Amino acid sequence: MSKKAAQAPEVGELHSLLTKVFKAVLNKYESQIEDSDPNPAMLSAVSKFLKDNEIMYDSSEINELSNQQRRINSLREARKGKIVSISDIPAVDNG
Repeated sequence: MSKKAAQAPEVGELHSLLTKVFKAVLNKYESQIEDSDPNPAMLSAVSKFLKDNEIMYDSSEINELSNQQRRINSLREARKGKIVSISDIPAVDNG
């Protein structure tokens, strides 16, 4: 073993800290999703971290979210023609 190799508790601590940092970054991106684009390098690092740690997703949850997204999209499409701009409403003269 190398003299400079990290010990298991130190590696665990670094792993935990990195997890907290990634979580905080993703939460920040989520809260500002309409204001700015996430940093692609950071998203790549998070993705690699998840892959390296064999963190997978539950496909049933993804399918449920996809179904909900399709429903939201169809509701938005149905609503499109029903929205009237205030500038389209004729002015009424009460005088």
